[in-house]
Amino acid sequence: MREGVVATTVRVGPRPSRPASLRMMATAAHRGMGVVVSVRRRFVRRRILVSLWVRAIWVRARVDCDIAADVKWGRRLRLTVEPRTHSAIRVAPLCNIGDDVQIVLHGGTLVLGEGVDVRARCVFEVGGRLEFGGCNVVSYGSTFHCDEVIKVGYMTGVSEYCTLADVSHTFDGPNAWFVDNIETAPVEVGESVWLGAKVTVAKGVHIGSRSMIGANSVVVKDVPPGHLASGVPARVVRPVEDGRAAAVPASSAAGSTT
Repeated sequence: MREGVVATTVRVGPRPSRPASLRMMATAAHRGMGVVVSVRRRFVRRRILVSLWVRAIWVRARVDCDIAADVKWGRRLRLTVEPRTHSAIRVAPLCNIGDDVQIVLHGGTLVLGEGVDVRARCVFEVGGRLEFGGCNVVSYGSTFHCDEVIKVGYMTGVSEYCTLADVSHTFDGPNAWFVDNIETAPVEVGESVWLGAKVTVAKGVHIGSRSMIGANSVVVKDVPPGHLASGVPARVVRPVEDGRAAAVPASSAAGSTT
């Protein structure tokens, strides 16, 4: 050892624990926040139910509501009820409704299964039965036009700005306005399906479980289970391989433009 250097030993003991009083205060504060959040959610739920009841009475309509107490509601929710109709809303526990979501009831039924996450700016036009199986992610700006039946299976994800419609407009003659001429057919999306960003699903389409749809695709024909489809119109590309599933949407989106 060099001269003038003094060796020292520092013993590091266990980290001192919080005093029991601080732990009790932290636990009490956590419980208090939980109570505040629960009360707020119940208040928002009550406000939404009252708002629906008033709107329905005003336009001589009827809306049956079954909404779980723990649903998270975003800001600026817009609810519209068509006059002289009978509609229904059923929202299961653990659902999350984002900001600026619009729900338009035309005499249909909206069913959100347990754990459905609806992101901001989504639009639901409900004249038929629009049903989500549960554990679904409906990402920003997606739109659903339901005049007959649209079913979205369990654990299916809908990416940003997708459109699902079970209705289309037809031309019947030179003097007929196409807006008043519609045709409907059920749409069904199976379980564990991934719809890429800006996908459009047309009426009468059935997408099998564990399938993937590339971004910007337009689906006008059925997709078999476990397959990747992409393009405009969408065509089946190949079976989905589990180990490569995470890399599929980017490559399919690039291939659909050629």
